[in-house]
Amino acid sequence: MADTGDGLLTGIRQVTAWDAASEIPAYPTSPGPRLMEHPLFRHGFRQLAMRGLAFDAWLYHTQLPELIDLIRTFPDARVILDHFGGSLAAGPYVAARPDEV
Repeated sequence: MADTGDGLLTGIRQVTAWDAASEIPAYPTSPGPRLMEHPLFRHGFRQLAMRGLAFDAWLYHTQLPELIDLIRTFPDARVILDHFGGSLAAGPYVAARPDEV
């Protein structure tokens, strides 16, 4: 696949942003809970890492431990921290102080 792009493909962005609170809107991709822990996701992630392709992380602050575990499991993978760790200001998080989220 990467060869097809004549070197233009450098990585993949996967929306993993998900939260159990019903007030948090789901993305059209509906990633579901704990996607980054799923064996098929990790298989694909390993394939990215083996090919030197980057993973562009898009997740909520509640998922940071999941991303940390992924990075620790695949320490040689390139991870772009772009849309990551966004503090949710809705549902159960609306009244939380920044140091509580």
